[in-house]
Amino acid sequence: MRDAMRAETARLAAELERLGKSHEFHTYDGAGHAFFSVNRPAYRPEAATDGWRRILDFSAPTSPTLDRHRPGLPPWINEVIWSRS
Repeated sequence: MRDAMRAETARLAAELERLGKSHEFHTYDGAGHAFFSVNRPAYRPEAATDGWRRILDFSAPTSPTLDRHRPGLPPWINEVIWSRS
C-alpha cells in the first residue's frame, strides 16, 4: 500500500510540475492513514507535530488570526499556535 501511495504522490507531483504549480509533499516513515488522530493506534506524535507546524506555516500568510483553541486538536497544538504569535 505504501508503495502505491508513493507512486500516486509522484504522479501528482509530476502533473503539478507540468502545470507549473507550486507544491510541497511530505511523507513520514511509519506514519500511515490517521497518523494525526490522537485517539487511534495509528497516531504518530513526531509526525503529527511536524505536520501541524507545516500546516500552520502554510496557513499563516492567509490566516493571520489563527483561532488559538480549535476543538479536536491535540492540547499541545495550542503551544505551537501561541509560539507563532
